[in-house]
Amino acid sequence: MTPGFSLRRIFNRRRYFYARVALNPQQALDLCIGYWVSTGASGETPGMREQLAQQGWVGTEITTGSDARHIAVSSVFDEITPFGVFPSTAPRTVKQTRQENTPILIAARSCSVAGRPASEVWCFDTRVSQRNTPTTKEDVGHYLQDLAVTLQLDELLLAQPELLFEGDLPTDHIFAGRNVIAMRQAARKESRRGR
Repeated sequence: MTPGFSLRRIFNRRRYFYARVALNPQQALDLCIGYWVSTGASGETPGMREQLAQQGWVGTEITTGSDARHIAVSSVFDEITPFGVFPSTAPRTVKQTRQENTPILIAARSCSVAGRPASEVWCFDTRVSQRNTPTTKEDVGHYLQDLAVTLQLDELLLAQPELLFEGDLPTDHIFAGRNVIAMRQAARKESRRGR
């Protein structure tokens, strides 16, 4: 990953989580799916498992939040509570209620750490729309940090996890924005063909 100053980092602020864990890829995927389901995520993007498998990854894309619930609830919370000014102070239940519809990609593959079998795991917001609000970005970032703590408490981390921005990734990285969009389009195309 690219540390330091970069214009790409300034404009590409999508949040990424990367870790190496003492699990096989399927176990890592299942654990991360379980974590996101505990935050209110549900439903998978049809065809994304297959697209990731073609690239050598075990993974999926699930959705957390609800645009309708976000619109209905956010204006009330923003006006009558301090959470509108200080969103990070909101309890988890309020954050879940305010969360916009956000797809989260979870992917894992085998790797080796100090000669021992492990998996590298990626989780990140794949929302394409630029209307992604600062609150949503902050909430996703909070959940990614919480996932890191969960893995640490379960003693599964084999190295310090990394919280990155899309601008930290090389443009040809499999999880760079345009490559994820291409996977999603291919998944949609295959899903239509399968009907």
